[in-house]
Amino acid sequence: GDGVRLLVFREESEREILVELARRDDPSRRDARDHRSAIRLGVRAAEVDADLAPYFETEAGRGLLVLSVEDGGAADRAGIRSGDLLLRLQEVPLSRIETLRAMLRTIDPQSRWRIEASRRGERVLFEGIGEDLRAAGRSAWGRRNRTVPSPAPLRALEREIDRLERRVDRLERELRRLRRR
Repeated sequence: GDGVRLLVFREESEREILVELARRDDPSRRDARDHRSAIRLGVRAAEVDADLAPYFETEAGRGLLVLSVEDGGAADRAGIRSGDLLLRLQEVPLSRIETLRAMLRTIDPQSRWRIEASRRGERVLFEGIGEDLRAAGRSAWGRRNRTVPSPAPLRALEREIDRLERRVDRLERELRRLRRR
């Protein structure tokens, strides 16, 4: 394939890296029966390293920090929010994104999944059904009887979401700053 040369600056030194380009799989060619290719929790997460750990009162390599949550995805429906620290999925400790992906692939569509997390230092549990992991990108609210929240609580939730998004932005900037050192 084609290659691209990247110049990377880190810790006051520079390094040239040759990156080999490859073609991305054409999603229209995937076998629709292969449900494992479409499994998604609906979060963007970061591994907790030594720079992030003190902010979340945890150890490096323990947990995955939720950076953002896909609207209508399984995580959103379960109540997971930006800033949550995902600690365990089905009792398996989460420290790497690959572990999360591998564990999600083991969940049967008819079974329940459970994530243990930390939100502002408090332990919280999130649950869903395996089928929701395969429904990423489409809303499943229609399958449930759900009341629409009144405007006051909705505004309070929107303010909390805005606050958390600003916090995540600050943490991402701080992380970039610390990595440049």
